[in-house]
Amino acid sequence: MRSFNNKVAAITGAASGMGRQLAVQLARHGCHLALSDVNESGLAETQVLARQANRAIRISVRTLDVSDRKAVFDWADATAREHGKVNLIFNNAGVGLASTAEATWHWGQKGTTSARSTRISRNSATARGAVTLASPS
Repeated sequence: MRSFNNKVAAITGAASGMGRQLAVQLARHGCHLALSDVNESGLAETQVLARQANRAIRISVRTLDVSDRKAVFDWADATAREHGKVNLIFNNAGVGLASTAEATWHWGQKGTTSARSTRISRNSATARGAVTLASPS
């Protein structure tokens, strides 16, 4: 992608850290934003920072728990309706696990000896041609 201008990015985990910085940087480059996080106050702060970076973009926000599959799909549908398209999906939010590195290494299917890998897939249901980076369910 040569330009983010007039593209639409959906970002989970946008209330702080990498998600917040990603939102602000994309806003500076003219990218419209659909932001989500469980942290409502942090999400509002990110919205303010993104708006300060570029007053001309559309920004939608939703308090969202990514461990709730139905809520995630509802947010995806609402984002596509509100913005008309989605070009970029950043699955930045995480669901924490408390375990040792050894246990995490065997986190995948029973009998596997490698860590759970990420995959790149096309999400045609909400954004024809959008690329998402996500961990397999």
